[in-house]
Amino acid sequence: MEQNDFDGMLEWVKNDPEAATRTLIDQNKNLLVDTKTGLNSLYLFKELARQQQRILKRSGKGESVVSIADIDNFKEKINDPYGLPVGDVVIQFIAEAYKSSMRDSDIVGRYAGDEYIAYYPDTNINTIKVVEERIKSYIKDHAIEYLRKHLDSVIYKEVDVENLARKIDISTGYSQANPDDTIEKLITEADRNMHNVKKEKKVGR
Repeated sequence: MEQNDFDGMLEWVKNDPEAATRTLIDQNKNLLVDTKTGLNSLYLFKELARQQQRILKRSGKGESVVSIADIDNFKEKINDPYGLPVGDVVIQFIAEAYKSSMRDSDIVGRYAGDEYIAYYPDTNINTIKVVEERIKSYIKDHAIEYLRKHLDSVIYKEVDVENLARKIDISTGYSQANPDDTIEKLITEADRNMHNVKKEKKVGR
């Protein structure tokens, strides 16, 4: 940035701080919020989770958990046969399932395409498995209603909603956070465990 541009931006912030703040937030929204789901972006998720890890390290006690979930067979059973617009609605639905099932203190974000990441402070894996089962129950109980409400009317006429709803499920992997663990280490471990769960599901078919 040229000095003149920088000086001009400072003058703008000084003269109209509220407008400047709104504009800067809008310009950088994608760094903070995943616009498709309304969840935290991966960048913001990591920053918030690191803050929690620092609190955990300072206290020297307590446990936390990181989980990563992936929509099962998303490309083969949802995106390819039904199309991207339907896939987007399913991605948004799973995000809604997380929002509706988690505590206020929990942190959730979109990890990648059809993957979600969560940080659960002050808890352990056994407790969080109960939360994740609650998320799965939400998916099972609300999928048809959500799809009917959010699918475009033209698309809705072409989609067997009940059949689509039966195909929606997630696989989840976990990692237990120790005070000295980095978020990157916890994400890698949770991701590995999630892929192991998916492999076990395929073997068990």
